[in-house]
Amino acid sequence: MRRAAYVAEVRMTKARSLLAETSLSQKEIAYRLGFAGPSSFCAALGKAAGMTPNRYRRTHRRE
Repeated sequence: MRRAAYVAEVRMTKARSLLAETSLSQKEIAYRLGFAGPSSFCAALGKAAGMTPNRYRRTHRRE
């Protein structure tokens, strides 16, 4: 796996975890994980998980 692909996968794994296990805003998660902003985070998660951050959080909430 290329380094860029590995980094992207690690970021998405952490993003999924933060969405499911915390009440952090999408904006806060985006900046914590090094995305340029919430819109790029939303696009990346949409591509990786097939849904928006809001939908992912509602579907996978663990709190």
